[in-house]
Amino acid sequence: MQTTVSNPTTAPLRSVEVTVAGGESRRTIPTLAAGASETVNLTAVVPDAGDGTVDVRTTYTTPNGVERESVTSAPVTVESLKTDVGIRAQQAQNDDTQQATGDLTGLLGGGGGTDALQSQSGSEGESSRDRVDVTVTNFGNTPVDEVVLTAEDSEGTRLGSVGRFALADTLAPGRETTVTVDLSRVQSTDGVRFVASYEAPEGRNETALRYDYRAQRGEARLTGLDVSVAEGGRVTVDGNLANVGDGEVTSAVVAVQPAEGVQPAYPRRDYFVGTVDASSFAPFELTAQADVENATQVPIQVTYAVDGEQVTRNATVPLPPAESGAGGGPVSPRMALAVLLGLAAAAGATVYVTRYR
Repeated sequence: MQTTVSNPTTAPLRSVEVTVAGGESRRTIPTLAAGASETVNLTAVVPDAGDGTVDVRTTYTTPNGVERESVTSAPVTVESLKTDVGIRAQQAQNDDTQQATGDLTGLLGGGGGTDALQSQSGSEGESSRDRVDVTVTNFGNTPVDEVVLTAEDSEGTRLGSVGRFALADTLAPGRETTVTVDLSRVQSTDGVRFVASYEAPEGRNETALRYDYRAQRGEARLTGLDVSVAEGGRVTVDGNLANVGDGEVTSAVVAVQPAEGVQPAYPRRDYFVGTVDASSFAPFELTAQADVENATQVPIQVTYAVDGEQVTRNATVPLPPAESGAGGGPVSPRMALAVLLGLAAAAGATVYVTRYR
């Protein structure tokens, strides 16, 4: 509360001391000139919320050295204690880690402990998408103490890779504190939940916010497959291992898997592709031996790592029918049809096309 002390006399007053009943708040004015006024801030403890009065006691020394005292009753309106801590998160705007306390200038809206999804601001060119500014604000009218920020995954498990931040010993009403959090080691693909815990008058409490963060992950896929079957059941599979994700894949290996009627064959039973960057691809070639009378497909297994996590994918490649041409080598059905049409143009020609199975 604020109270104003005035000197209506024609001489200065010395050792002016102002106290408020019900508390230890005390303010001293060494000298108050004649006709002057001064406003001081005092703190009072009022047991009940609502309208009431407090007694303000003023003691001072006159120019003659006489100590005097004055008591005044002042009306006050006391609000009920309200704890309201909010969190907001946005992409970091610079590379400097911040952990500072400020006022509410430019801040819109109250927190209220909601778990709403917050929007992200800032462009990719201004900051890394993995760095997030998390701000904890005290919208209430009572201080909160021991403010600590942690992060959890979508299942409520604390993310040790993010760390634990002690934001403030005491966060006064109308104040905020911000810390820049690095999420580059987070593997979550379903958002991150920031949790601010604090000591309130009613006990330990927390406020949470879900931040829409997706870890960059690579994803390998077989593309551009070309399968050929030679006489004797020799199978060659050419293709590309494409990374359709937004993070790199490492230690990628493509291998033929044994199955009924199909066995991996020398010289390329498997093929080490290695690292494939995001939106890139790498070629590979595999060889197998197939029982073409019974086998219809070649099983292929792809293994790779994403951020140290091993991933295995299985696929099957259908075997095309192999055809025997005039020279005994395999030709495709389309080539066989072309040969058939070409020879049929000759009068009386008899054409035999043997399908090799």
